[in-house]
Amino acid sequence: MTNPFDLRGPEFLVFYIALGALVTLAVAIMRRQAEPLARTTAPLTDYLKIAYLRGGPSEALRIATVALLDRGLMEMVDEHRLKATPDKMPAGLPRTEQRVLENCKTPTRASAIVDDTILRITVQTECEAHLVQAGLLPDENVRTVHKGLVIGGLLLLGLVALVKIMVALGRGRTNIWFLILAAIGFGFIVFRLARPFRTAAGEAMLADLRRLFSAARHRTAPVGAPSGTNEAALLAAVFGIGAFGERLFRRPEPVRSSRSSGCGSGGFCGSGSSCGSACGGGCGGGCGGCGS
Repeated sequence: MTNPFDLRGPEFLVFYIALGALVTLAVAIMRRQAEPLARTTAPLTDYLKIAYLRGGPSEALRIATVALLDRGLMEMVDEHRLKATPDKMPAGLPRTEQRVLENCKTPTRASAIVDDTILRITVQTECEAHLVQAGLLPDENVRTVHKGLVIGGLLLLGLVALVKIMVALGRGRTNIWFLILAAIGFGFIVFRLARPFRTAAGEAMLADLRRLFSAARHRTAPVGAPSGTNEAALLAAVFGIGAFGERLFRRPEPVRSSRSSGCGSGGFCGSGSSCGSACGGGCGGGCGGCGS
């Protein structure tokens, strides 16, 4: 049997691609076998858990905010800030919604809701255990198997590539870049395959929900008058909140220091010689007072 490490570069690359395909296939099969079957066949009806299943705590907090807006419990102060409307906390709200309203008693930037650590822990506590119990998210045992698959797959692919690279360099050959790229590519695929956020049952649940709500998919999330229902929250939980969410939850851009340019600071433009050469054409109005 031919030693694969004695193969010429192109031949070994074909061998390595075949090996990478086999490793990724094996990882995918073993990952599915390690995951439990779904413990529920009924579709989820809680918008918060649907949003968490689709995008984790950040997405669940975004959808919770949209739901509170849609029910008239929050209002938009401006394009990016929100404020709770009720004087008293309504009864019977989920814990996550209560905490969001408490955080928004004064005008609050929507992106700060998503970034709040306490709120993220709250929605995780409210949603994750139920989804894990239903077999839609991996439990600790499944995560351990996933971690082992990642380590095993990466070690095998990395070790084979490393040995071939050492052999090639020892023989004075330096055409190793395609092998390095192949190793990185297959490593990325193995990592993504073996460390999924959802189980296969969770993926199937989301697919079922998309089919169930497909007729209403193009209804837009409300920005104006509240509807008083959870219909918009369910649609947003299944499909996302699109452009409206991108605008509302946009994070503030970092403030750039005015000292990055020589013009505009009084000390630089204070002398007549500097003003004429450095600020005369580039600063315009910013150094208008230098001529006097």
